[in-house]
Amino acid sequence: MASRLFHELNCAKLLSPLARVPHPTMLPVVLYLWCLDDTVVTDTQARRALRTYAQSAGLSSDAGRRSTARTIVEQFAHPLATTSQLRAAQQWIREGERARRPNWDALADSLSTVASPWRSRGLREIVRGIGPPHAPVTTDHVVAKWEVDWQTNQQLVVESVDERVLRRARDEHRDDWQQYQRVRTDLASRAGSLAHIFDLPDGQERAARQRVNAFVSILGNTLDLAKPTFARAQARARAR
Repeated sequence: MASRLFHELNCAKLLSPLARVPHPTMLPVVLYLWCLDDTVVTDTQARRALRTYAQSAGLSSDAGRRSTARTIVEQFAHPLATTSQLRAAQQWIREGERARRPNWDALADSLSTVASPWRSRGLREIVRGIGPPHAPVTTDHVVAKWEVDWQTNQQLVVESVDERVLRRARDEHRDDWQQYQRVRTDLASRAGSLAHIFDLPDGQERAARQRVNAFVSILGNTLDLAKPTFARAQARARAR
């Protein structure tokens, strides 16, 4: 796989009318190779590539932000959620992406409201989740994961993560990725209408991006960012 991606990257350079393959295309492939193989990309090169990759995280057009927000809200929305509740949740997501500094509490509260719309009438929240029944993902879990990834990217942007930590996270990521591939089909079979989230991505660039994003999530745990963030999310949920 590594050799094939490296070959395709070189082919892209030869076929492209541009003097250089654009960074958005090249970076995930370079980082994928680093995740996969110790000998192709150096740790120093990976650290610099991660900085640039993190700088572009969350950047999209207004149309892209609207599409992302609508898709996320629709996944969690209860049929009784009102139009104003749906719009409010979508607005918090769009604004967070636009400003690149989300209001995590407001975002989590708005998503919780569309999942349990009766909260607006003073009734207690009924926690709902998406994904496999044996391992549902709640709105608070999703927002906490976004926050951990955001914090991780902030550290990558300023290159404050030591290369030794990057290597340790890469080792953890490799083990985690292998375990995920072993259970991926089983998870899809039990995910119902959301089985598509476990599909293999189309194309090498998307596959590379999926792998790199998974590494960033593992890095957040290696940096000890995940535990306090999820603890805050649980406290926030209990306070409702």
